[in-house]
Amino acid sequence: MRGADAAIRALADFGVRVAFGIPGGTVLSLFDALLSHGGIRLYLCAHEQGAGHMAEGYARASGRLGVVLVTSGPGASNTVTPLANACLDSTPLLVLSGGVSQHLVGRDVFQELDFLGMTFQITKAGFSVRSPSAAYAEISRACRLAVSHRRGPVAVVLPVDVQRGEAQGPSRPLDLLEDEGSAGTPAARVDPDSFRSLVEFLRAARRPLLLVGGGAKDAGTSRSLVEFARRERLPVATTLMGKGAFPEDEDLSLGMVGMHGRACANVALSRADLVLALGVRFSDRSVGVRKRLSSGAKLVQVDLDPVELGKNLEVDLPVLGDASSLISALLEEGPIRRAEDEVDWVGEVRSLKEREESFWSSHGASDKGISPRAVFEELNALRARGIPTTVVTEVGQCQMWAAYHYRALGPDDFITSGGLGTMGFGFPASIGAKIARPDREVVCVAGDGSFLMNLQELSTVSRYGVPVKVLLLNNRGLGMVRQHQRLFANGRTFASTYEKDHDFVAVAAAFGVKAKRVAAPFELRSSVEELFSEEGPALLEVTISDEEMAFPMVYPGDDLSAVRMSPDATFEEIL
Repeated sequence: MRGADAAIRALADFGVRVAFGIPGGTVLSLFDALLSHGGIRLYLCAHEQGAGHMAEGYARASGRLGVVLVTSGPGASNTVTPLANACLDSTPLLVLSGGVSQHLVGRDVFQELDFLGMTFQITKAGFSVRSPSAAYAEISRACRLAVSHRRGPVAVVLPVDVQRGEAQGPSRPLDLLEDEGSAGTPAARVDPDSFRSLVEFLRAARRPLLLVGGGAKDAGTSRSLVEFARRERLPVATTLMGKGAFPEDEDLSLGMVGMHGRACANVALSRADLVLALGVRFSDRSVGVRKRLSSGAKLVQVDLDPVELGKNLEVDLPVLGDASSLISALLEEGPIRRAEDEVDWVGEVRSLKEREESFWSSHGASDKGISPRAVFEELNALRARGIPTTVVTEVGQCQMWAAYHYRALGPDDFITSGGLGTMGFGFPASIGAKIARPDREVVCVAGDGSFLMNLQELSTVSRYGVPVKVLLLNNRGLGMVRQHQRLFANGRTFASTYEKDHDFVAVAAAFGVKAKRVAAPFELRSSVEELFSEEGPALLEVTISDEEMAFPMVYPGDDLSAVRMSPDATFEEIL
């Protein structure tokens, strides 16, 4: 058995059934082994960056390992952005790259590149397989590392001589036989003393709030969260990465916090006297740059990664452990908060929600054509009909509009690029998500700027017939850049508007993907219905005014409670 065969067998034994990539000179043996094995389906992509983001989308939608196979040199370097994105969003990703034969390393031969050195800072681990006999064990180890808590990307180089050489000894080492397809390390139990302290914090609080991030976004945790929040009457907000962890149609849901979060969530967070944060790293886009969350509030941070505890904010009670195990333990504890000790906190935050909805009822319509809000009302209507739907976003205004207006009802409903904010992520990620979850409608919400970055993957959806639907919000430029220039650069816009329109309908048609353009508000509903009636991949280009902005917004340096509903009005002013 060649080293390449051992590597593919290791992937298959781990449970890998899908891979994304592009062949090249240093991975010919690996792709030959893939063909011979037959148990892993390869999706041949148009670009290695697209392949990486597809694998990310596959991993995010399925919870399983995303695998990318690329050649050395530019093939490998094109995966740097997906690796960085996966690192910051804790996505299990394995990039398996070819490498020049070991005796040629350091001689600057064709497509030689120090891929591991290049990706050292953005991977959980990276290593080169040194011998054919080590291929099975090393690839198995890489898979395990990627899916173990805290999940993340791993880079492996498989040199040409290792792929071609004969492996000696057993192909499946005894220490790798057990539980190879597991989801990772067991859930970490919370220290008993920390748990008792948390219970006392909850018991003493009068205005407690749950803040849920991507580290607590899975189906099991979501169900427990709903039960716990209902029992204790706790309002719940989420970060961008946590969107969907708590159903947004629940009475206790406040939606997303942050720079473009819901005003009611931001104000409630600033008024709370206790914040229980689950799987949240407190990025600047969620809470701004500050030392404390809010004056007088106690902060409990629960995270699997000890590095995150207290890294960005001062924490009153750092709790190392698994959010799911913690919530289960709190449920077993029985009711914690006494009704006679409560102020009407739930009524207060409900009033905040109602005032915010009232604002949009009177200000949400656009006199400039189709409004972003109207687009997401149609998506929400689709979801309300009981059609399981996953929205995967690109980055920019389209992302913030989706995060604000689309109601996610479960952890499978929303996928986006968080920490890195990668334009070009959404479309290929939606392809991977649809491959992982053919039972769900998968919609890519894109802006024209982001879509341009990986639109070559229209070739992939066309060739494989992946029935992804694309809602392309076209405002003829880099909308978020333009918005910041208008707000903070005295209106001096530069390099943020395309001087000439792009015909995305014609581009999609050239790839064999059905497409349509809509500009009139009265045609929006029928056009969206037509989009989702298509059996294969399809694109709907929606013309959006370049004057539309992403609001609410917390201006840089402002407190969360100073959230603005428009350039001229803060939320506090309309209360």
